[in-house]
Amino acid sequence: MTEPERPNSQLSLRDRQRAKRLAAIPVVLALAAYLGQILTSSLLSSQPLVLISLNATDPMLLLAANQSSATAFLIVGSIRLFAPDLFLHQLGWEFGPATKSYLSNELGPQSGILRSIAALERWFPRVGWIMLFLIPGYPMCLLAGITRMKRLPFVLVNLAGT
Repeated sequence: MTEPERPNSQLSLRDRQRAKRLAAIPVVLALAAYLGQILTSSLLSSQPLVLISLNATDPMLLLAANQSSATAFLIVGSIRLFAPDLFLHQLGWEFGPATKSYLSNELGPQSGILRSIAALERWFPRVGWIMLFLIPGYPMCLLAGITRMKRLPFVLVNLAGT
């Protein structure tokens, strides 16, 4: 006899721990961005690559562009910008349905948030790669995972947009 299927909103302890581990990397990188912003004035002239490894937002990239070699700047900046994206994609892939089910139980099936998510999910398979290319941020990476965008196209489009 097999174990009965549990509702998508019910995650096992192991699944909850995995979700926390996947979410921890983007959270740590977001906190590092705040640290980089605080230390901008001291790191910009002495350690510009450390600055963009902490905070690779457009203003920081513009400030650090002339302070380091082009090759190092491109490598460090690209890695830092892309670092959280694989974790977010995997988080959406594995836990997107459970999250939607949880939100439906908490907010009701007619919630505006759920309607927005449903609309994005309908459109994402057709225009998701364009959205991901133009705005490769945390929400788009999660949405790409939720809609099951394959890993290789996700990586290629995301890196091209980065």
